[in-house]
Amino acid sequence: MWKKLNSLESKLIKQYTTIDLEEEIKRIYDSYKLDTKIASKQNLVRFKGYIKKHYDNLNDYGKYMAKKLLNRTKIQNKEIVEFMLYVIYNEKENELDEYENLVVEELVEDTYNKEIEAIKKDIPKLKLPKPLYSLFGLSLLAIPNASGYIWKEYKDATTLYNSGEMYRHLLVNGNEGVKDLLQKQKNRYLKRKERPSKEDTYTGALEDELVFVVNQTKLKAYEDAGITKVRFIAVHDTKTTEMCQSLDGQEFYIDRTKINEYKRYSARDDAIITYITRGLEVGDNLAPINNHYHHCRSTMTYII
Repeated sequence: MWKKLNSLESKLIKQYTTIDLEEEIKRIYDSYKLDTKIASKQNLVRFKGYIKKHYDNLNDYGKYMAKKLLNRTKIQNKEIVEFMLYVIYNEKENELDEYENLVVEELVEDTYNKEIEAIKKDIPKLKLPKPLYSLFGLSLLAIPNASGYIWKEYKDATTLYNSGEMYRHLLVNGNEGVKDLLQKQKNRYLKRKERPSKEDTYTGALEDELVFVVNQTKLKAYEDAGITKVRFIAVHDTKTTEMCQSLDGQEFYIDRTKINEYKRYSARDDAIITYITRGLEVGDNLAPINNHYHHCRSTMTYII
């Protein structure tokens, strides 16, 4: 399971790291003065044409800001630069969206099929229609993950933060250091390890989301097959947290009408405490576990 995830993640990371905004950022900076002066009529016309050209590809926040700017007759040069930076970061996000969706679809299909094939060994007569993998994958990206945020909203917020960070950098440093800041932003998203191993180079928001997709897909396969209970499985190595270790081997009902009462280590309390959940709750008894931030590699298996 993790081998497939790592393979798809590597492809996505490669796609992400090939995106280079350096030249476009420098071009914007050189074309417009970063000051409080009102843009010339020529620049204003050119800027509003730029907004209209890119409007349909903007997210809701971008369209809201675009409408406000289009209705103004006077715009400062630095406001033009600020918004244009946001547009190119937003376009980068859109470029990745389509590729991410394909990766998630493939991950869902592979995970679901492997779990169903395993279950069929115990239930030979099991017959299920193939789910719509793409729709299920997209639905997972639209619900809160283990960290409590929705993936698309997280990326929108990151886009806004990164473009704002670049704008502030240009105000202070000009074109100097743009490449270094872009690399820092990439590393922040991917959270590349300082001392990576060949098998485990990246952790962070992207990988956490993919782990969430895997475990939700496994749960979907179990529910479709009529499985009622699962067993928690922790990875046993030096990086295993006390939280996951304390859950290892424990069995849980899937049905949310049934109560699971169990003991688990809580990093917040620094003690083994009693948890009570209805069915499986992401972060509590369904990986990724998130009592404190860490890269969770735990999963589950079905019980017949």
